[in-house]
Amino acid sequence: MQCGRCGNSSLVPTSLGLLDDLRSIFGLIRHRCVRCNHKQLERVWPVSDVRYAHCPQCFSGYLQRWSPVFMSSSAIGSLKRFFGGRTHRCLECSYAFTSWRRTNPALRAVLDSRRAPETVETESPASTDATAVPVATRAGGRQD
Repeated sequence: MQCGRCGNSSLVPTSLGLLDDLRSIFGLIRHRCVRCNHKQLERVWPVSDVRYAHCPQCFSGYLQRWSPVFMSSSAIGSLKRFFGGRTHRCLECSYAFTSWRRTNPALRAVLDSRRAPETVETESPASTDATAVPVATRAGGRQD
């Protein structure tokens, strides 16, 4: 994202009130340029992703489920969790938050494919041979 007036790429999210807060639900976030203070609306995620949770700090959709034990005890977060909100942690900026929205299944599949190591099935000799004898170990850690 770049400023429409000066072309600077240092933009910070800002809000001018309730209307901006309502727009943010649909992915329209007001940003302010650090250099010239120009304010402009930017779409940070497509309209089709409105029903999915996004990080309120960096607007990323790459999230993981997070344990409520590690959450700070804010009144709004506690109320959201009490009324069925899910706790998430952003994988981009590590921000933890509570949202009623679920994570995007397409992004979750991408993350799962990155995390899942390839498994190779091997048979251990002890599991197939009933007569396997355990190897004795000496005091120095050497095997007999």
